Amino acid sequence: MAAASRYRNFLKICETWPVDASKTDRDLGLYIRRRIAEGFRQGDATEVDVAECDRIYNSLHRIATNHFRRRYPRLRDNNFSGLNLEQCQTMNSTETLESLQSKMLKVPKIFLNNTKRV
Repeated sequence: MAAASRYRNFLKICETWPVDASKTDRDLGLYIRRRIAEGFRQGDATEVDVAECDRIYNSLHRIATNHFRRRYPRLRDNNFSGLNLEQCQTMNSTETLESLQSKMLKVPKIFLNNTKRV
């Protein structure tokens, strides 16, 4: 019975968590969905460690609702690379990383379709 309400809470997190289609098999939202599916293989009937489940849910909820971004606002929207948000997203897309790899640039394989760790 404890698992049923927690499972529904995790499903709500999945609904609000965005999935970035440009990061094939490397997206955090997709990873979280897979881990929830693994953790609740039997759905509502799964036996769970209530304290651990609540801890993980609360952490994901804080991230999904931008708790820390609101609590600690940034004074400037800049970063070490000097790229804006759209440029950073383009650079991190699977398409761009595959293009770089095809040009024989040294791109660590950790960034390219690393599905074995999921």
